[in-house]
Amino acid sequence: MKSLKPFALALAVVFVATLAWETATFRPAAAAQGNPFQRRRECSLGTMYGAHGYSYSGYVMGAYIAIAGSINFDESGAISGTYNGTLGGNPLKGKLAGAITVDGDCTGKVRIDLPIAGVSANGTFVIVNDGKETLFTSTDSGIAVTGVTKKL
Repeated sequence: MKSLKPFALALAVVFVATLAWETATFRPAAAAQGNPFQRRRECSLGTMYGAHGYSYSGYVMGAYIAIAGSINFDESGAISGTYNGTLGGNPLKGKLAGAITVDGDCTGKVRIDLPIAGVSANGTFVIVNDGKETLFTSTDSGIAVTGVTKKL
């Protein structure tokens, strides 16, 4: 179980970031005064609602990780999903859960829980492309992963 915990933590961070990004609502506001090309972003959990795909890669405690899967966000910020990939060349597959928060400036935080490994991971994200994608990264020590999510 110890060798699975770093992976689970990294995976949790990625999923949380993905969910957070997808949940945030991004909608262009009226053009700012004096600059017709400037838009104001406003995001909320509603932006992330629904099904999304994600992928991420990086290092967990020195081992390379690459994961892809699907993730669902509900209106309260809860997330659930699946993952499939490798950690240090070993296959990984399972289910995840967690939660996200979204700030009005389209940034957010995510927590991913991997029940089978008994670990959680944390990350941050930003919502981009009019709310259709998120960019995320891990924030836990010993984990260096980045990834993207896209609405399905």
